[in-house]
Amino acid sequence: MTRGLLRPNRRAALSAGALIAVGAFLRLRHISAIEFKGDEQEALNLGIRLLADHPWSSAAPWPAHGMLSSNNVANAPLLNWLMAGSWAMTHDPMWATALVAVVNSVSLYPLWRWALRHMDEGRALLLLAVAAVSPFCVLLSRKLWGQDLLLPGVLAALWAIDEYRNGRYWRALALWGVATLVMGQL
Repeated sequence: MTRGLLRPNRRAALSAGALIAVGAFLRLRHISAIEFKGDEQEALNLGIRLLADHPWSSAAPWPAHGMLSSNNVANAPLLNWLMAGSWAMTHDPMWATALVAVVNSVSLYPLWRWALRHMDEGRALLLLAVAAVSPFCVLLSRKLWGQDLLLPGVLAALWAIDEYRNGRYWRALALWGVATLVMGQL
């Protein structure tokens, strides 16, 4: 049942703002201390290779897959494109990592707004707190892995369900496509 709460009380809004700020701080604090090993290097290499091949203006093929999972199953190439974009902007693995952390930090606010429409303020704040400051969510939203974009993928899936329930089937289908693309990296 959708509550449609548009304006939370001042205390809840301040609490949510504080949780989002703390979540962003935890994700961006000491970003240079993030471990950078084989998987992260491979993700970055795939992005750099995409830039070097420039398939948008050459005969080189677009990447058909991304990193291989531990079971040798090829992931979708979304992470290649994201790493290519972050590398093109920054040319620094630390800043590429920071961009992933920023995307996850920015996703906290829409998650809270979605939660406000579907539950009371207390539960919405609890959901936000878990997503903002739990160690698992913080640590895994600061690395160069495809699953680190789980929160934007979950948001797309939640919005797709809302759009479907509201009879906007084409929007729901488009959002499911985005959710599948992002969460397909898992």
